[in-house]
Amino acid sequence: TDRALASFVLVLQSAAEQLAAWAIDCAFPRLIGLHLCTAPSALFASVLLDAADRTTAALDTLEVAADVTKRQPEHIDIAPREGAYVYGASLLCAQWDTQGGCLADAPPHAKGPFALPVLHLRGQPMRTSGGGGGGSGGAGGGGGGSGSGAPAAPASLSSASAAASIPPSGTHYVCPVYRSAARTPAAYVYALKLRTRVHSS
Repeated sequence: TDRALASFVLVLQSAAEQLAAWAIDCAFPRLIGLHLCTAPSALFASVLLDAADRTTAALDTLEVAADVTKRQPEHIDIAPREGAYVYGASLLCAQWDTQGGCLADAPPHAKGPFALPVLHLRGQPMRTSGGGGGGSGGAGGGGGGSGSGAPAAPASLSSASAAASIPPSGTHYVCPVYRSAARTPAAYVYALKLRTRVHSS
């Protein structure tokens, strides 16, 4: 990690408290701190496996969908019927329009990070719409840029950021998620599709 020692210790303490709470409840967590996960990619894999088990669909035909709710962590009382509620994700160079339910440009001269509300991660059949694609490296909780005229939408975890050159897919921006600000291939976690007003051209 590239965190300062004091920051790292605080995150480690919060992660330990999260695990302790799960052990006491002995039930599926109602809420998961994405920024507290040592291996967040395992969480995304678990969401896909859960969806495959429930629907008997082939694992390689599913993707993780991220529904951005209007709720904050303190408003989550129970776990969802499918998937997982997560918090701790943020955007760089873009912000979330809660009323419009989509990405919006960041304020002028402001990079962020801008915290996202609670996300509902769930498995769904892969969308077949065109667009999307690969881009340069990013990092969870860090920063990124925009691509193809869309607002920059680098979702990040804690101190990570997202890549800059991935275009929107239809009305969704393919937003890479990283677990650290380094934006290296090793920090890459997943690519989520977030709603945007900008349509692919």
